Amino acid sequence: MEFSNLVFSEYTRFNVSDVEDYNVKGTFDPNAACDTEYFGYRETTFRVSSAEGKDSIGWWPMSEEEIHFLLRHNEDKITLIVQNEIDKQNGEYDV
Repeated sequence: MEFSNLVFSEYTRFNVSDVEDYNVKGTFDPNAACDTEYFGYRETTFRVSSAEGKDSIGWWPMSEEEIHFLLRHNEDKITLIVQNEIDKQNGEYDV
């Protein structure tokens, strides 16, 4: 699975590939045997294949070093953006 032009901010967008999403929904049963059963579990892996930044002139491709910096400091936010896109594709996104 691949996604293109995911918006991180007004000045940053990115593309991902090799998306794998393992999602076990919780039961929300107050008598659940464990937290995983109650809350569920989700693990999403992906590779940021490219990213672009924007300045006053327009969009420019980020270098590998810039992409690694973006990931290192924003991994949770980027993962949530990818998970939301997966949910949209599956008709499960509700805002």
